[in-house]
Amino acid sequence: MLGENIDPHKANKDLVTHLSDMFFGSLNQYSRPLVLAFCGESGSGKSVIATATLNSLRQKNISVYMLQMDDYFLYPPVITSQKRQENLANVGPHEVDLNLMDEHILQIKNGKRDFQLREMHFAENYLTLKENDISLNLDVLLVEGTYTCLLQNVDKTIFLSRTYEQTHIHRVARMREPQTDLIEQVLLREHNIVKNFASKADIIINDKFELVYCGQ
Repeated sequence: MLGENIDPHKANKDLVTHLSDMFFGSLNQYSRPLVLAFCGESGSGKSVIATATLNSLRQKNISVYMLQMDDYFLYPPVITSQKRQENLANVGPHEVDLNLMDEHILQIKNGKRDFQLREMHFAENYLTLKENDISLNLDVLLVEGTYTCLLQNVDKTIFLSRTYEQTHIHRVARMREPQTDLIEQVLLREHNIVKNFASKADIIINDKFELVYCGQ
């Protein structure tokens, strides 16, 4: 999403090095591109960790691209926030076109690039479509967002377990959405949805930014 201030230098360097080395080492075990999903609650650090991992892989001369779930919301940020305030039942995966995101991932894996990419503009509050500039020789595709653990066409999922109570100050500082009296209720509802995703993850990053492995 354009307009967000994501600083990958804030990421834990040891964690990012570990992740990028691990993914680099497993490239030959999967058909390319290897698709990695970073998911977790708002403010958990998934955007920072994913962006830092992208940069680290590029330093290894790996062709890598990232899709952000924020670009697949059904509505621009201000309208999404308004709908949440109108009814808390509007908070959840149904706010996002995950089916379209999954379809785009599948097309990328199949070598197809004949579709436009979505780009949500945070500050200006609108969605645009842009030319698809993803390399046909892509090695790694990163996807990041709150609900990306629900995507079907990924190879590995990385779950950040930090909760909204631990990250609320960070979220307010980023001004992800207009702050309202309902924001705590919104974050609590999101928390109750996202906390169940840990069981779907191949890798869990705990609140101390340490790796916990599960599954394969």
